[in-house]
Amino acid sequence: MSKALTSGGSDLTNTTSSINVNYFNLYFCGNAYYTVLSSEIGDNPISVGTNVIRDAATGDQRPSHISSLQRLNSIVVQAIKNQLITPTTGTSTVTQITMPLLTDGGLAETFIGQRFDNIIQIINPALATPPKADTLAGAEAVVKPSLRTKTGPTVQGAGAAIALITENLDYFIEEISRYVQVTFPTLVYNDPKCRRDTKLILQKLIYDIESGGRYNSVLTGLSYWQREGTHHIVQMGENVTRTDLFPDGATINFYQRSYISASGYVFEYVGAGTDYGALPQRGVADPVQSKEVVQLDSGKVFFTSTDQNGDFRIGPGLVISQATGVLSGRTFTKSLFANMTPFILAIEAG
Repeated sequence: MSKALTSGGSDLTNTTSSINVNYFNLYFCGNAYYTVLSSEIGDNPISVGTNVIRDAATGDQRPSHISSLQRLNSIVVQAIKNQLITPTTGTSTVTQITMPLLTDGGLAETFIGQRFDNIIQIINPALATPPKADTLAGAEAVVKPSLRTKTGPTVQGAGAAIALITENLDYFIEEISRYVQVTFPTLVYNDPKCRRDTKLILQKLIYDIESGGRYNSVLTGLSYWQREGTHHIVQMGENVTRTDLFPDGATINFYQRSYISASGYVFEYVGAGTDYGALPQRGVADPVQSKEVVQLDSGKVFFTSTDQNGDFRIGPGLVISQATGVLSGRTFTKSLFANMTPFILAIEAG
């Protein structure tokens, strides 16, 4: 989570509630990538210990949510057994996909049921065995941290189960959306978020089936509780002002970028080959400036350097010419305009 933009940044559809007005989730739009300069734990817009569906403005939504999770568990098991699912009343353009050659997916039924039980009991700790307090501490106690393993014994039928869940992902999402509408007609909820959450839950389930652990399922359940560190203040390297890129609840992936720090390098005649063909006394080839520093696949190289002409560079954005003393480059031009434009406007206005 991050601080709001100057012109917004909250849920674009949320204009009345005080929840999430000053925060937004970051995500990457298409192939756009943003640089996170720093991150620190921020104040929560919702107090720690709050269960977001128990304490919803419209009342406790856990019974309907748990019922939907149980329905999801049921249809997932039917799918991995290659059984035909009886859909909830209503029409849908999405159909179930059966794969008769994958006959051992049903072996993962017990594993999958245990993971759904973990999620449900964490959402409502009173349903755990033995029952836990209906608090964040109680939710955390359902599965102790030492048991939240990221790996475990190989799940029997994992390959077939994963293939069938993946192939039927759209069907599951459509079926759960229809189930909620038909079973709880008076429930006030956000259908796009319901569809999003169904997909996320299934993806986390797939991760656990692949690894044999329960880590992802436990975190799925705990995501319904506001916990310490749920929100972070993030400083970004880019000036992003389009608030429509930051809808509430969007998903973001963070990656630790590969980088190299290189200070004081002397790049003379780089790219001219290994036989010193660019030396003045030979003059066989010219140096290639672009080969001094090469950044691939979003990697970053932070450097200062001097080339054969004595030109000094601070990264790719600022160059000081030794011959003329002129400063140039993208960073310098951007900084110059940022400082000079208001001054020029002020003179013209005067």
